[in-house]
Amino acid sequence: MSALAAVGVYVPVGRLPRAIIGAAWGTPAGRGERSVAAGDEDALTMAVAAGEDALRAAPVPRSAVGAVFFATTTATYAEKLGAATIAAALDLPDDARTLDVTDSLRCGLSALRAAAEAVDAGAVAALVIASDCRVPAPNTPAEQTAGDAAVALLLTREGELATLDAWAQAHDDVTARWRQGSDRIVRQFEPRLETLAAYGASLPGACTRALEAAGVDPGELAHAALAGPDARSPAAAARAAGIGPEAVVTAPLDELGDAGAAAPGLALVRALERATAGDRMLAGGAGDGAEVVVLTRGRARLGEPLQAALGRRRELRSYEAYLSARRLLLDDDGAGDLAVSPVAYWRRRRAILGRYGGRCRSCETVQFPPAATCVSCAARDTLEPHRLQDSGTVYAHTTDHLIGGGYDQEGVARCVLELDGGGRFYTSMTDCDPRQVHIGMAVALTFRSRGGGGGFHNYGWKCRPLEG
Repeated sequence: MSALAAVGVYVPVGRLPRAIIGAAWGTPAGRGERSVAAGDEDALTMAVAAGEDALRAAPVPRSAVGAVFFATTTATYAEKLGAATIAAALDLPDDARTLDVTDSLRCGLSALRAAAEAVDAGAVAALVIASDCRVPAPNTPAEQTAGDAAVALLLTREGELATLDAWAQAHDDVTARWRQGSDRIVRQFEPRLETLAAYGASLPGACTRALEAAGVDPGELAHAALAGPDARSPAAAARAAGIGPEAVVTAPLDELGDAGAAAPGLALVRALERATAGDRMLAGGAGDGAEVVVLTRGRARLGEPLQAALGRRRELRSYEAYLSARRLLLDDDGAGDLAVSPVAYWRRRRAILGRYGGRCRSCETVQFPPAATCVSCAARDTLEPHRLQDSGTVYAHTTDHLIGGGYDQEGVARCVLELDGGGRFYTSMTDCDPRQVHIGMAVALTFRSRGGGGGFHNYGWKCRPLEG
């Protein structure tokens, strides 16, 4: 039987207090803040970060991961497999199954079920990553309640975090939230319709059927991890299913917001952080129906990955800073000339995405990018593939103020890094004030977008300050 072996969480460092949003429009503001992805982040880059977090805690090597499922409603491409890019960035086996699951806010749980079936069918491990970076319409309640985040769940046959005991689902054709292929902004008609259909019928019904399939009475549940756009909706669904209010666990709405496809997984991680061995649990989410899984908490320790991710924060200065981060100030349809050759990108994909340099067999010098001649001993054809580590220190840096053909007052820090384990790596620093960068500064590599033009996303590795 498939079981949960490891989890990973990523929350962007940017935080926008809801009071700033309210002040910008002269409207009442909710309490707390929402997470905001940076201008070089999207659902795919956040997925890679969460996946790395899960793989670091995994009891199996990444070479054992036989399937990657990417769940999102905000894929960067309408026709291109995001899971394939994620697998390349995470250095997973070439024959790993890759699949995108999309178009519904419950797609994260749908992907989790597909991964469970893959493990039950013989896969050693399967990685599920749910990530969303939705853009609500300005001056709407959803602008305050939305949030950006990603969660990764690794399944194996021997996982000790939790077993997956029973599933149930429901489908319903309800047009409460939607976005057409040409839309960037999420549209919403009547919130009460969503409350009535999803949280008054579909989700409670799926919860009841899942509990019956697992042979669990609602009163036996220690934790019910339910996702929703607010705290009231999951509570109403639990009440309708006979689940006590004390068992309800949601994603951290006040600190992060509604993370869309990632919300059910984040609620589950929060429940796992609180649960003890043997606790019966439930996780569910709604979206054109509902999907629910019943679990039993295992004996493995987890720590607080969600709280650790929330602890990394940098408050945005203004509402305009939020608009800039989400590129809402720009009239850019991505139809310009390509700044990067997709052919060259593909030829060097193992170095660009997989972070592979070379190690010289003669002198053991690690170098990036790989070349025909060793930079240290000048030996020819002695370099063998070597994956660079993802941490190091700043060896040299400068601040570049000429960005995209114009002058940027703050600028971008360009750095040469001395990586742990060897190798020097030239890149840009993100999530920081360029004035704070200094030689010897500890950094971690982070997967980000580097532009591209023509609708092409040039993904690669930047660096960010390393906490602690």
